[in-house]
Amino acid sequence: MHDYPYEHRVLPFILDDKASVHGDRPFLIGDQEISHAQLRTSVARFAGGLRALGVQPGDRVLVMMPNAAETIVTAFGISWAAAICVPVNTSYRGEMLRYVIDDADAAFLVVSEEYLGVVADVREQLTSLPALIVAGREPARSGQPAGLAGATVIEWHGVAGGPAAPSPELGPADIQAIMYTSGTTGPSKGVLVSYHHAYQYANPTGTHLVDAGDVVYVTLPLFHIGGQWAGIYAALLADGQALLKRKFSVTEFWSDIDKHGVTQTILLGIMSEFIWKQPPAEDDRRHSLRSVAVTPPPKDAAAFAERFNLRICQGWGLTEAGCVTAPPPFDEPAADPTTCGRLRADLFEMILADDDDEPVPAGVAGQALIRPVQPNALMSGYWRKPEATVAAWRNLWLHTGDVLVQDADGYYRFVDRQKDCIRRRGENISSLEVERAVLEHPDVLECAAIPVPGDDAEEEVKVILTLRDQVTLTPAGLSDFLEPRMPAFMLPRYIEIAAELPKTPTQKIRKDVLRAAGVGPHSWRRPEPERERRHGERRDG
Repeated sequence: MHDYPYEHRVLPFILDDKASVHGDRPFLIGDQEISHAQLRTSVARFAGGLRALGVQPGDRVLVMMPNAAETIVTAFGISWAAAICVPVNTSYRGEMLRYVIDDADAAFLVVSEEYLGVVADVREQLTSLPALIVAGREPARSGQPAGLAGATVIEWHGVAGGPAAPSPELGPADIQAIMYTSGTTGPSKGVLVSYHHAYQYANPTGTHLVDAGDVVYVTLPLFHIGGQWAGIYAALLADGQALLKRKFSVTEFWSDIDKHGVTQTILLGIMSEFIWKQPPAEDDRRHSLRSVAVTPPPKDAAAFAERFNLRICQGWGLTEAGCVTAPPPFDEPAADPTTCGRLRADLFEMILADDDDEPVPAGVAGQALIRPVQPNALMSGYWRKPEATVAAWRNLWLHTGDVLVQDADGYYRFVDRQKDCIRRRGENISSLEVERAVLEHPDVLECAAIPVPGDDAEEEVKVILTLRDQVTLTPAGLSDFLEPRMPAFMLPRYIEIAAELPKTPTQKIRKDVLRAAGVGPHSWRRPEPERERRHGERRDG
């Protein structure tokens, strides 16, 4: 494992280099085993098929496929053709799908057969339907898909089976992909990601999330930067191997790790909760898994690390910038797992700032503002949204919208999204801290804390939650549980139990929807206790 010089931080060059070094050594393992040499050949042949169809450098190609080896060949093949890969969230339906297809303005959509129905559903709303390269169909089912009469349909295996394209001439500043954000505050924005931007997000010599030779367990979707770059690309750069799963399964998690000798993985917070809730077992500490990255970290990260005998490695980043902070290297002691590392100062400058972009004192939370030290380390802008690009780059800083705080040792802690912070009784409240306290109750499955208008022109805290099966927790019971566990000013004024929480297709809770709903008829209101009235009088007087 080594860091490539700047001019070689281009995916096709790295694929070629790894194939030369490792040859027939398996890179993808499990049900779909592929060696480095086979991967390079398959990628080059798919690129050749795209070129034969008329795809030119800089053209955009949409990809709507599940986690599978063919998806990696497709995405990497688009890069080998010097085109721009535009991953599409496989959960998209209706208007969200229509928007991305139209906004990308691509000539081709590579789509798995299982998603043809949702493409057909939006056909009449599209400005134009791209030509479809359909993967996963048996020869007997070739022909026109239902609901897509008249569409141009090409079989994936036909594209992938032609002569190989030569290595492309690309540089670190060229655009590798357009990654659409989750769209929790409005229409998704397409982030223009250069080859260097993608490289620095994946590069294990800088992120310290993957170690040399790791066997990386990839369950995050490949349309997400965590699956494709922090997973597959990072394993490639680390001279490791990747075990690709279609989706996360808590019942298969430990058996997969034991069977394939997995040493590293990335988990979402809810995944770590599912693992933690499994009954303790004698072999909880006897396995090959050495390190995990968890976002957000488990409620009791230290206990999670101790129970499963592993290292929790936390960084912080965003689609627009990649991995900005990183934990210590593996040959150094692990950091406090509740922190998200130190600044990658070789790539970025960063300040924590107030609403006027003035730096805040050490130990005070502020919005993270960043700018690159190396060229093309951040996004190249938002696709077709110059106004949004300018707004994000106010005062020569990229405004991340994330609130962090730095400790005396230089480590950062994530506080909240700026739009999710709550201001009450003169105090700034982190919705994340409220949610962590609520999740300590064993009956709570998921929750979200949001601000709602109060009676005195300030904000109140509202919590919306879902419950585990066969429990009878009431809002009043949860309030009693929380009262001794948090300051009075943080206690939720309103609690609402819901059947489910609205989410984006990437499973992020749609707090914008919850904020718009506000306080409704099913929202329980906590009576104001005497201790809080006294607190309010002290703050106001």
